[in-house]
Amino acid sequence: MADHPDSAQRFHLGWHEISIRAGLETAEAIDFTDNRHVIDVGGGYGIVTAQLLRKYGHLRGTIYDLEFSLARAGHTLREYDVDERCDIVPGDGLAEVPGGGDVHLLKSVLHTMNDDDSVRILANCANALEPGGRILVLERVISEDGGYVWGNVVDVAMLVMTGGRERTIQDYARLYERAGLELTGSTLLPCGFSVIEGGK
Repeated sequence: MADHPDSAQRFHLGWHEISIRAGLETAEAIDFTDNRHVIDVGGGYGIVTAQLLRKYGHLRGTIYDLEFSLARAGHTLREYDVDERCDIVPGDGLAEVPGGGDVHLLKSVLHTMNDDDSVRILANCANALEPGGRILVLERVISEDGGYVWGNVVDVAMLVMTGGRERTIQDYARLYERAGLELTGSTLLPCGFSVIEGGK
């Protein structure tokens, strides 16, 4: 998509719309009172972090993604009046993750990746995370018993388009363990995404 900006914009605007509700519900369901700095790895146009910063006036944020994916992040931050508390940093989470954050947020990132790349980006987060910090992964969790959820449909789409997959909570626990992390909890949001929390 870096070579096709019109397609990239359609893709990111679609994810922006999908993420509005997930971001709002995350801000309501997860307590960020004791946190200081959220780094949104693969944050795209920044809607989730913008909503967190609007609710929690003490938070700072960093939107970190490939350069072409950040095209409208500044617009989002200005729209939510949080641009003075959030940096926009281009980069690739598979190569490195910037330091300074006590929360790393990854929404709809790991489901685009195979297990090895998922572990790689989680390990980069773990290495950059401040002591006592936490990692929050927002994904659709599928059931261990094969019962139908919308994530089953997305699972097939990810397999075909990216080589990624949707996962069970046990799958995420194994990824966290391989990355040197411990899965500490999971919160199902009304929109169908789950916030999967981990730490060192």
